[in-house]
Amino acid sequence: MLQGANYILPFVTVPYLTRVLGPDHYGLIGFAAALINYFTILTGYGFNLSATKEISLKRDDREGISRIFSAVMIIKAGLLALSLILLLVVVYSFDKFRADADIYLFSFGLVVGNVLFPVWLFQGMERMKYITYINLSGRIALTAVIFICVSGENGHVVFVMLNSATAVLVGIASLVCAMRVFHVRFVFPSFDDIKRELVEGWYVFISSISVVMYTSSTTVILGLFANNTIVGYYTGADKIRQAIQGVFTPVFQTLYPYVNKLAHDSREKALVFMKKEILSFGLIGSFICVLVYFNAEFLVGAILGKDYSASVDLLRILAFAPVLIILSSILTVQCLLSLGLKRDYSIVYMVSSLVGVMGMILLTYALEARGVSISVLFVETIVIAMTLYRLRKRGIHIFGASGARQ
Repeated sequence: MLQGANYILPFVTVPYLTRVLGPDHYGLIGFAAALINYFTILTGYGFNLSATKEISLKRDDREGISRIFSAVMIIKAGLLALSLILLLVVVYSFDKFRADADIYLFSFGLVVGNVLFPVWLFQGMERMKYITYINLSGRIALTAVIFICVSGENGHVVFVMLNSATAVLVGIASLVCAMRVFHVRFVFPSFDDIKRELVEGWYVFISSISVVMYTSSTTVILGLFANNTIVGYYTGADKIRQAIQGVFTPVFQTLYPYVNKLAHDSREKALVFMKKEILSFGLIGSFICVLVYFNAEFLVGAILGKDYSASVDLLRILAFAPVLIILSSILTVQCLLSLGLKRDYSIVYMVSSLVGVMGMILLTYALEARGVSISVLFVETIVIAMTLYRLRKRGIHIFGASGARQ
């Protein structure tokens, strides 16, 4: 429900926003969100996976959890300050960003909210219901207010302000809830505590940076080569893709702590479970993606509106991205990380990012929005191939007997 709300509720407002804001302003918002996502990844530092794993293994040690919590929050605060400085430098150093400085600066509230929102703590404790209630309440309130307040020439500015304010309020409420429910307390972390968390999250952080280079960079690169209107066409099609992907993502993220603990107890059982996941997600996902492909024109017309006819071809290309993304996530996050192959995890994403971004730039330069859509499928295919290769080198055959070599 929590992850579904993050995908589905914003999607409820898409038909309204695309029509009220138009492709140009809608594209600007999409471009700003993609830029801000770099700072979200920087401040997240991979803690949603590394800290989740640590807490899931120490859930009965309250003192240990408090130390992890405090060290993570201190690191996040430092990275937040660094992110704000970097954003100010970017916005006021280039004319393209300076012209819409208010949009980029107001959007930074999303980063603040993400820093305050300790989803990694609730996920590691497998007690998601509390933040589900908080997040759902915030998302529902935001959805209602958007229909009331977002209109007119400055509607895009109002939307960004409301979106950021909601993220900050939800983050504060979740942080207070975490401290009360789990009785964690802030203790000034030692240097060793901070160093441990930085080391634990490093490989995931490097991989996350690599991931954002070929995910958020799709919109950023397109925005550098094309105007906001073309970005708007792509953003609209990609919103539909994200909604489809949102059907799978909640299940996948909820299963991560379970798979992690299963792998800790029995590697063989974990591999069997992951094989079932791949087959199940692969079959169901492929069926849904085919349906989207053949109904792309209807979906674009009904959801985005008549001004977005150029998004139909883009959606047909992106229709097959969700199943590839989910399968690559199972192989990388659940398989490589749960088996302790953090170095392989980083290598997969660094190589995929390097090759993918080069291909993305070339395709976007030649084909603009069609090129960046094709690049999404191209990169995810590379991730899957690279992961299977690294697993095979470790003697792990996901669809067969697994060797003992590590």
